[in-house]
Amino acid sequence: MDVLLSIQEISKQFGHKTVLSKISLDLPSQGLVGLVGPNGSGKTTLLKIMANMLSSDQGLVAIKGSAHLPHKQARHCISYIDQDPALDPELSAYEMLQLFSTLYALPRARISEKINEVIVGFSLQDFLHTPCARLSGGQRQRVHIAIGMLSDAPAIFFDEPTRGMDAHIQNDFWQYIAQVKTTKLLVVVSHDLEKIQDYCDYVYLLSKGRILTHGSPSNLLQNHQRTRVELAFEKNNFPNQDTIAKIKENSSAQDLHVSPHALHFFMQGDSYRLPHWVESMEHIAKVHRYGPSIREIFFYQTGETIQAKPEHGKTKKGRR
Repeated sequence: MDVLLSIQEISKQFGHKTVLSKISLDLPSQGLVGLVGPNGSGKTTLLKIMANMLSSDQGLVAIKGSAHLPHKQARHCISYIDQDPALDPELSAYEMLQLFSTLYALPRARISEKINEVIVGFSLQDFLHTPCARLSGGQRQRVHIAIGMLSDAPAIFFDEPTRGMDAHIQNDFWQYIAQVKTTKLLVVVSHDLEKIQDYCDYVYLLSKGRILTHGSPSNLLQNHQRTRVELAFEKNNFPNQDTIAKIKENSSAQDLHVSPHALHFFMQGDSYRLPHWVESMEHIAKVHRYGPSIREIFFYQTGETIQAKPEHGKTKKGRR
């Protein structure tokens, strides 16, 4: 593998809280890599450290084999697209694209072609000449990403790029970067695990500042041949602690998890035959089955679910 970026034993604390603990990984010069995990798992912090926007407390970041690139040169290797659009309210989307094509020092012969490419790729035609102050949140996000995609940097990092977008525009984004990944390294932080599973070449699952597991989606799924069964109970009829303890002691249920309103356990393969202890239980309202997926792998290893981050409380804006 031709490695573009390598990090070794990266750790980071904010105050007394450990956000990252001894993270190591190698990223190739081409391909689409997903970083996934629940809120607070360290994804954005890791992304910023790799982009040379935040220093680590310990460890090493090497770009193109060198851990000692001048700061300006290192920053030019990576385009960082964060969660919150920072657009001039008085400029139109087209004027913003023109401005950043100049700031990115694109060759004049390529500016028109590159701008037209992202206009079509992110469906900006209908509001191309509208002042950014009058754009909706989803439209602003599309312009924000399109600007970042103008860069000739060999790597582009995205932090929750599709938040606020309509479903069909989200699909356009993933299809667009699936084409770009043949020439660049793309790293995406996202809670959209279905898209991560469908489009990424490689995935890192993070939990509590550590890499939980990693691999290509196909390999991860191949190694997780389990079905999760969720038992939802009638209101006010959830099993008591003694019943749950007996289930854990006497049943063949793998990794029984208890959530506020349901019991979860895993079965090998995709068998639809429930164990005898389930059939003997009372007050079960519904039974749900979930086949292998990135989401289920995370639940299996942690007992936690990955949910999208709320879109309120935005405070920081910017682009690299």
